[in-house]
Amino acid sequence: EVSLGSLVAFVAYLPQTYQALNTLLSTHVVTSRIDAPLQRVYGYMHGTALEPEPSLDMDFWAQQPEPGAIQGELRFERVSFAYKDGRGRLDEVTFEVNPGESVAIVGYSGGGKSTIFDLITRLYEPRAGRILLDGQDLREYPLEEVRRHVGLVSQDATIWNTSVSENVRYGMWRASREDVERVARIAQIHAFIQSLPEGYDTLVGDRGVRLSGGERQRLALARVLLRAPRVLLLDEVTSALDSVVEEKLMAALRPLFADRPVLIVAHRLATVLSADRILVLDGGRIVEEGSHRELIARGGLYRKLYETQFAGAARSG
Repeated sequence: EVSLGSLVAFVAYLPQTYQALNTLLSTHVVTSRIDAPLQRVYGYMHGTALEPEPSLDMDFWAQQPEPGAIQGELRFERVSFAYKDGRGRLDEVTFEVNPGESVAIVGYSGGGKSTIFDLITRLYEPRAGRILLDGQDLREYPLEEVRRHVGLVSQDATIWNTSVSENVRYGMWRASREDVERVARIAQIHAFIQSLPEGYDTLVGDRGVRLSGGERQRLALARVLLRAPRVLLLDEVTSALDSVVEEKLMAALRPLFADRPVLIVAHRLATVLSADRILVLDGGRIVEEGSHRELIARGGLYRKLYETQFAGAARSG
C-alpha cells in the first residue's frame, strides 16, 4: 500500500533520477574515449626524464660540444617503414648527413619525406634497417636525449595562448631576453614583434590566432633555435613566407649550420637550391641524389619537378 502523497512524490522524483543516471552514463562514455590518449600522455611523461636546463649566454650557438657529446652525424641504413594505412612508405632508404652539411629531401606529396623526420625524432620506429646517430643505433639513446639534441620545426607550428617571449622560451625558461631577441632576429621576426602593441609581451591568442601563418612558423623556428640542437630538421618551414623573407631567413640560418647537420623538407624547390645535396624521394625510395645543378643536368624526376613548379610560377607571375 502507498499513500497518494508518496505516489505523487515518487513520480515527481523519477525524471530527476533518470536525468542523473543519464549524466552519469554519459560521463562514463566520455572518460572511456579519453582513456587511451591519457595513457599515452602519462606514458610519455613518466618515460621522459626532465633534465636541468643548460645555462645560456649570447654565444650559445658557438659553443662546441663536449668530448663524448653528440656531434650530429646521421645515417640511414636500408630503413623501411609504413604507417598502418600504407601512407608515408619508405623502402630500404639509405643516406647520410654529416655535421656542417645541409641535405634537402624533395618529391611528390605523400612520398615519405616527413616520415623520415618522424623516425629521426622517434615518434615511430623503423620496421627494418637502422638509423645511426654518431655511429650508434638511435634506439640505444635515451628518448629524452634524442628529443633534446634533435630540433624539429614543423609546418604546423604549435603556438600557445601566451606572450611572444614565453612562446619562444618554452622549455628553455632560463633564457634571457637578449637570447630571445637574438634568435628572433635570426628567424626574421624581431622587427614584427617590436611593432606589436606590447612587443615581446604581447599575447598571441589561442594557437597564435593573432599571427599569420608565416609569423607562426618563424616564431616556432626561433623557439627551436634557442635550444641550439645538434641536429636541425626543417619541415616546410618557409611554406608560408614570401620569397624575399625566405631568402633573408635562409641567409641568416646558414652560418649556424657550420658544424651541424641540417635536413630540409620542402615542396617549394626555391628553398632547397642552396643545399649541399638534394635527395629525390619517389615511391618510398631515393631515386636521385646530387646538387641542384647535377640533378638538373641529369634530366630526371627532379628536373621535371623543377620545370613544372617554376613554369607554373612564371605563368602566375
